[in-house]
This record gives sequence, C-alpha cells and structure tokens, in this order.
Amino acid sequence: MTRPKRNETYEEERARKNSYSRAWRARNRDKVREANKRATDYRRNWYTENHGWMVSYNRDYHCRKKYGISYSEKMERLAAQDGKCPICGTTKPDTKHEWVVDHDHKTNAVRQILCHPCNLILGSARDDITVLQRAIDYLKKFS
Repeated sequence: MTRPKRNETYEEERARKNSYSRAWRARNRDKVREANKRATDYRRNWYTENHGWMVSYNRDYHCRKKYGISYSEKMERLAAQDGKCPICGTTKPDTKHEWVVDHDHKTNAVRQILCHPCNLILGSARDDITVLQRAIDYLKKFS
C-alpha cells in the first residue's frame, strides 16, 4: 500500500486510497469474484438454515414491542375466540395478512384479535362509534 503523504487533505487521501483499491480489484478480478461468491453462498446458507427461527423471533419481538404480549399469547387469545374474528366471524384471515392485535390507541390495552379488514374498518373510523353508526345508516339507506 502507498504511504500517506504529508499535508494531504482527507479528500485527497480517500481519492488516493480509492484509486489504489480500484487498480488492485482490476488486477485481481478472479479473487474478487471468488470472495464475493463465497460471501453470497455464506449469506444464502445462513438464511436457509435460520429462516424459520428468525421468522418466529421477529413475530414475537413485534408483538412484545408493540402490544406487550408474546406471539404465543396472541395465538392463545385467538384460540379463546374459537379461532374467529369477533366482528365478521371469519376463521381465516386474508392471504396477505395474518391475524391482527386490536388495541385501544389511547390506553394501548389489547382488546381482541381481528382479521385485517375488520381492523382496518376500526382504524379508518378512528374507533369512533358515531362514525361507524353513520356508516351503518348509510349502508341501510342504499340496501
């Protein structure tokens, strides 16, 4: 490697080191490709081996951080509801989303486990009963 120059600014030093690195990579393309392939293979293997564990860890972490309950507690609450959404009665959430923890945004208290569409309804109405009642009246008017 080249030695640092006296009175060289930070930008000049970075430019000199970057040009040295580019030249080395150009001379050693096969080494660079092999190192990149090993790193990619390592990451791919690690992901394959640890994917299931990471998914369950992330689910549990999200539930604990956002709602103060574990993922297993969430599923126990769902089982206590007979595996159904208390609003629409579905037993299967839509394919893109899993069951959602419904909570009071003011107190952060967990209420029940809902399907995603029903949770969106409550969220869109901002948990306001009058808005939901107006929506019901509106639907009755046109049905």
